[in-house]
Amino acid sequence: MTLKQSKYNFGDFDIQNIDGVLYAFFIKKPLRSPPSKPNRYSIIKSIDGTHWKEVSDAVLPIRDSWEETIWASTLSHQRGKHVIYYTGATKMGGADGCSIGKAYSKDPVHWEKDKDNPVFRFNAKTSYYSSESRLAFRDPFYFVYRGKRYLLFCAKDKLKSRHQQGFENEYRY
Repeated sequence: MTLKQSKYNFGDFDIQNIDGVLYAFFIKKPLRSPPSKPNRYSIIKSIDGTHWKEVSDAVLPIRDSWEETIWASTLSHQRGKHVIYYTGATKMGGADGCSIGKAYSKDPVHWEKDKDNPVFRFNAKTSYYSSESRLAFRDPFYFVYRGKRYLLFCAKDKLKSRHQQGFENEYRY
């Protein structure tokens, strides 16, 4: 879902109530920007759900890296910290290779990327995942079920036709 603001698109968002304040974490891309301009993962906050104030950027892209542009993320609270899992993609706008990164925060405003990023990397040499890398490994979603932590992600199945390769996979830890 995308909510258009006067300055930017508001997409792939997650809203959390943290100590009575609503924080929206979202993909921010300026309106009328060229496709080569990378996305950022930004934060706005509200005390009433109607009036929002820009806070900062939580995750920024890094030029010439596995995370040249950022999208499709999930926010959670784990072991006393806020955690974001996000998709990083190469070839800005082309998503020719996707990986999943992770960032941490003790408060909802100041974020630090995991030193071992990307925490999950697409590998076309595996026996199961498709060797066609475009949009092949993305959209993380974290949740807890019956005391176990899960991270779902989208990947492509090489045993299916190219147009039916998307499926949800899980990593349990």
